[in-house]
Amino acid sequence: MIPTGNRLAFFVVTLFWLLSLTFPFRAIATEDSPVPIKVLFNWHHQFEYAGFYAAQKKGFYNDAGLDVQLNAWNGDSIIDQVVSGDYQIGVDGSLILKDYINGKPIKILFPSLQYSPIVFLAHKPIDSLHDLAGKKLMFAHNYEIYALLNKAGLTADDIQQLPHSANVQDFIDKKVDFYSAFSTNEPAQLNEKNLTYSLIDPKSFGINSYGDFTFTSQDFASKHPDQLEAFKRATIRGWHYALENPMEIVDYVLQSYPVKKSRKALLYEANRTGEFVLNGKAPIGHLSSERLKALVYDMHSLGMVNETQLKQFDPDKLIFKPYHIHLTEEERTYLKENPVIRIANDIDWAPFEFIDSQGNYQGLAADYLRQLEKLLNIRFEPVQNLSWNQVIEKMQNGELDMFSCAVATDARKRYAKFTSPYLSFPMVALGKESLDYIQGIDQLNGQTIAVVKGYASFDYLQQHNPQIKILEVQDIEAGIRAVQEGQALAYFGNLAAISHKLKQLGDLNLKIAGQIGPRFELAMGANLENAILRDILQKALDAIPESEKNRIYNDWLQLRIVQEYDYSKLVLPFSVIGGIFLFTLILLGVQKRYQNKLQSYLGTINELNYASITDANQRMIWVSDSLCTLTGYSRKELINKPHKILMHQNSHELGIDPDKIWEYLKTGRTWSGELIAQKKNGEDLWVHATAVPEMSTLGRLRQVRTTRRDITAQKRLEEMTIRDELTGLYNRRHFNKVLYEKRHSQADIARGVSLVMMDIDKFKNLNDRYGHYYGDKVLQQLAERIKEYCHQLESAFAFRIGGEEFALIITGLSAQELRDSLEALRLSIEGLNIENQSTESEQQIVTASIGAYPLPHDLDGLSEHTIYKRADKALYQAKKAGRNQVAIWSPQD
Repeated sequence: MIPTGNRLAFFVVTLFWLLSLTFPFRAIATEDSPVPIKVLFNWHHQFEYAGFYAAQKKGFYNDAGLDVQLNAWNGDSIIDQVVSGDYQIGVDGSLILKDYINGKPIKILFPSLQYSPIVFLAHKPIDSLHDLAGKKLMFAHNYEIYALLNKAGLTADDIQQLPHSANVQDFIDKKVDFYSAFSTNEPAQLNEKNLTYSLIDPKSFGINSYGDFTFTSQDFASKHPDQLEAFKRATIRGWHYALENPMEIVDYVLQSYPVKKSRKALLYEANRTGEFVLNGKAPIGHLSSERLKALVYDMHSLGMVNETQLKQFDPDKLIFKPYHIHLTEEERTYLKENPVIRIANDIDWAPFEFIDSQGNYQGLAADYLRQLEKLLNIRFEPVQNLSWNQVIEKMQNGELDMFSCAVATDARKRYAKFTSPYLSFPMVALGKESLDYIQGIDQLNGQTIAVVKGYASFDYLQQHNPQIKILEVQDIEAGIRAVQEGQALAYFGNLAAISHKLKQLGDLNLKIAGQIGPRFELAMGANLENAILRDILQKALDAIPESEKNRIYNDWLQLRIVQEYDYSKLVLPFSVIGGIFLFTLILLGVQKRYQNKLQSYLGTINELNYASITDANQRMIWVSDSLCTLTGYSRKELINKPHKILMHQNSHELGIDPDKIWEYLKTGRTWSGELIAQKKNGEDLWVHATAVPEMSTLGRLRQVRTTRRDITAQKRLEEMTIRDELTGLYNRRHFNKVLYEKRHSQADIARGVSLVMMDIDKFKNLNDRYGHYYGDKVLQQLAERIKEYCHQLESAFAFRIGGEEFALIITGLSAQELRDSLEALRLSIEGLNIENQSTESEQQIVTASIGAYPLPHDLDGLSEHTIYKRADKALYQAKKAGRNQVAIWSPQD
C-alpha cells in the first residue's frame, strides 16, 4: 500500500498525465491553386474504375478544384509508388492492409467495390478445391486467392504458380489451368469467342473482402486533407453517375484511354459492376472498421499477420478522416493578409518552448504550432533572443501578435484574448532532499522562494501569498541553482518544466516537495488588436486530432514519480538486524508487487476477452465486467447460473453441441471455436471462445476458464454474403459451400444426407399475370414456409438458388422418412392457398414440384456436380408427372 504522502504525490503526477490528454481533430486546406493528383489503377483502363472516369468527364473533379490524372497499372508496386510520392492516390486490393500492418504509411480513402469480383477461370468444372493441387495457377498478389488455397488445404508447394500476365489469351491458349480474373471482366471476352469455361468464386466458399481500395500516403493525407475529401466526394458522385449512365461512360473510356477490350465487353462489365459497388443499404464508398478488423483476423488465420500485429491493428488509424475548420470569410481574409504571425514565446522554457543550439524553435508549443501551420497555411515566427520580460513588454506594446504558450492571468487579459487551455500542469515546489513534504503553501510563509519574474507562478505568489519572500530569477536553471546553493528554500514553478530541466542538469539531490497553488492552464493568446486571430487559433486547436496531441505529449514528457518523504532517515537508526528485517520486507514487497502486477495483467486480459470461470457443475462462479456489459446481464444474474444461459436456443441447428464441448473439456483438453450466444435482450451474439480446463491431481475437472472474442460484426458480414436478400434464405454461394462440406463429411454421410430441389410451378406465368411485386411476395411466403419446415428437422439448410428455384440439404432422414417429410412440405405449400390463376391446376393456387436425391453411403468418387444433376433430374420427373409432385431419384431415371 502506498503511504499517504506517496499517494498524494502519485496522484499529482498521475492527474497531470491524465488531464493533459484531451480535445478532438479537424483540418483545413486553403491552397488557391489546384493540387495535381495522379491516380494509379491496379489494372488496365476499364469500367472497374467508372466512378473516376465519370468524375473526370462530368467535371466533378474540376468543380472541386482538382487536377486529376488517371493512369493504368504500369506493372510495379502500386503502394510503393504512392508512398514515394510518384502518385498521390492508388487503387489496389485487400493486401494493402497487410502492407500497412508491416509499416507502409498509408491511409484508405474508400472502397470502390464493397465485395471483390475476383474468381478463378477454369477450363471445366471442378469436383472440389483439391483439384487445384499440382495445376498451373496464374494469379497476382490477391488475398482472396491465398484464402481460397488455404480453404483447400494447399500451400505454394502444392501448386504451380505463374505471375499474372494480364492477358486472358494465356488461359484461352491453355498455358494455364486456372486464371484469376474479375467475374465482371474476362468472362465477357470468353463469351465473345464462344468459349466454354467454369468459374471458381471465392465468395462461394465464404471468402469475402472489399474489392478495390482507394488509398493515399500518410504524408499526402496530412498535407492535403481538404483536397482528398473533395476527391472522395467527387469520385463517389462519379460512381452514382456512372451506374445511372453506363453507356455514356463506356464511350468516354473508349474515346479517352487505350482500352484492351471491346465496347460489348465493357458494357458487360458495366452491367455486372453495380452489384459490387452497391450492396444492401451501405452507401457507395462505405468503409467499415469492423469489416477491416474481420479481414485482418482472417489474414491472421492465414499466417499473413502475427498475433502481436493483430492486437495492435487499429482500423481507425488506417482510415482517412477529413478534418474541416469552418472559417468565416473574414477569418480567411485575415489569414491571406497575415501569412506570417509573430509569436511571443519563451526561448528557454523546455519542454514547452525553447530555442535550441541550432537556433530552432522546439518544444510542445512548437509542435502544436507546426500542426496549426499545416491547417491554416500560414507561418509562425518565434523570437530568438529575448528574455521573457522583454517578450511580455513587446506583447503589451503590440509588437508581437500572440502568446504561443502562456497562462491567462488577469494582467495578461488586459492586452490579450486567450483560447481555451491546450496544456495543463500542476505548480510544484522543488527543494533539497532534506526538505519535508509541503502539504500547503502556508508552510512557506516567511521562507524565501525562487521564482522566474514574469511567470504566472510569480504573479500567483505576489497576489496570494505576500508573506512569502520572493527571490526573482532570470530563468528556471537560475532558480534551481538558488535552491542548490541555499539562497532559497525551494523553487516554485511548472512540474513539466522543472522535470525537463533536472534531466538536463543531472542528479542535483533535489526533489519535488509538493504541489502548491493552482494548475498551469496554458493557452494561446492573441493581441487584442488582432482579436479575430484568437477565434482562428481556437478552431485550429480544436482541429488537432487526439492521436497527434498524444504523440506531441509523449515526445516531450517523461516524468518520474516523486516521493513525499525521504525514507533514508528511517534507516539510519536501525541496527544490522533492522537492516536485515527491512531487506526481508523489501523482498516481500517486491514479490507482492510482482503478484499484484501479474494479477492486474491477468485481470486486464480477462476484461479485454469477456472472461468467465465455470465450476465442475457447469455453473458460472466468476464473470468479468466486460462480459456483463457485452451480454447485458448483471453479475448477479450470471453468478451460480448454468453457463448455458448464454447459449443460443438454435445452437444445435448450427451444429454447435454444448454437451459435446463439455465432455471434451472433461478430458483435460483446451477447446477453441465459434459459438453463438444470446444477449439478455434476445440479440444474437457470436464469439470465438477458448475454454481452458483446470484439472485436479486426480485428473477430474475442477473448473473451466473461458475467454471470448466478439465476432458478431464479422458473422453479420458473412451473413450478408451468404443470404438471399429477398427471402432471407441462404444463397447459391452458400449452397455450394454446404454441399461440398456435407459431401466430404463421413459422419453426415453415415447419418444420411439428401439434396432436395424445388420449383414453384408456372412461376413465369404468375409473374406475367400478376407482376413482379406479387411474384416477390409469393417467393417470400414460400421461403417462410420452408424455414418453418426446416426448424422441425434435426438438421436442414434451405437455399434460394435461382429465380423460383429452392434447394434443401437435409441430414438424418431415411429414404422413406424423406419422402413422407417432403410430401408434408408440398401439402403445406398447397395449404397456403396463394392465388395463381395462370396455372393449369384445378385449384388455381400456387404449388411446388419437389425432387430429391438421397446420397448413398458409398460415394465412390461421386462429385457435387453429379449430386446436383441427380436431384435436378428428380425434380424434372416431378414436373413431368404433372407438377405439384414429389419425386425421389432412382438409377432408372
